[in-house]
Amino acid sequence: MKPSRFFLLITTISFTIIAGCGLFGTGSSRNNSTNSNLNNGNTNTVSAPLFSPASDTYASAIVVTISSDTSGADIYYATDGSTPSCSGTKYTNSIPVASGSKTIKAIACKSGMDSSEIISATYTISSSSTNIAPPAFSPDGGSYSTPQAVTISASTSGSVIHYTIDSAPPADPDCSSTIYSSAINIGAGSTKAIKAIACNAAGYKSPISSATYIIDSNGNTCGTLYQACCPIPSTVPSIIGCNDHTTLYCDKINNVYTCQAKLGEGATCISAIQCLDPRDACTVVMGRRQCYYEE
Repeated sequence: MKPSRFFLLITTISFTIIAGCGLFGTGSSRNNSTNSNLNNGNTNTVSAPLFSPASDTYASAIVVTISSDTSGADIYYATDGSTPSCSGTKYTNSIPVASGSKTIKAIACKSGMDSSEIISATYTISSSSTNIAPPAFSPDGGSYSTPQAVTISASTSGSVIHYTIDSAPPADPDCSSTIYSSAINIGAGSTKAIKAIACNAAGYKSPISSATYIIDSNGNTCGTLYQACCPIPSTVPSIIGCNDHTTLYCDKINNVYTCQAKLGEGATCISAIQCLDPRDACTVVMGRRQCYYEE
């Protein structure tokens, strides 16, 4: 009987040791703890950056914005092919993509959380997006006998017109100048010069267009090519300006364009345009300005 009691005692002790080694309840608890730690890691990671618009090919220039669904997260990015990090270039403003192809890589970071995975987006812009057509004026610049309502248009889709206007040549406009929204009225007796430019959302701009409008309420008009002005009979080409262009020239007196008689040789002149013979020069002869031609 003694050997039997001894065997039972050893069996009991063995079972206790095996149970204490965790082959039953203790091992399951460690696995649950590991799973819990993994779940905590997932919820403590910053949400990945989101690009808008999506990576794609576009027919015109675009502006890319980057965000994260994690509140308070900062975004860092790179466009030179390098890998962004939480100590790199911080995203603060939208990124324009105007031409060619550009790849943007971004990471989202927040103190106390694991940084997000790095996300990249590639954008390709067709070459036509940077070719912005200059604005067009209607009517064309020139001299008119009645007030004009000048409209400015842009043929490039998505572009916005900016302009400057003055009685003297105005400053060149840029993409921060006054936005054109309605017809510009040029009143009677006034002279206005307008310059306009078209800009797209990425900040690219067209060449500058310009036009000058002269409104003469007395019915006098100007030919734009030679700046010849005066009442124009229907039988005379408007490019000439004065009805008898062989003996008249156009002058502006008291801000009104009028036809003045051309002067023969020996007559007092101010400029050669007054001289009757195109070979004449307005020069000083014997102390007096005269139309004079010498063979």
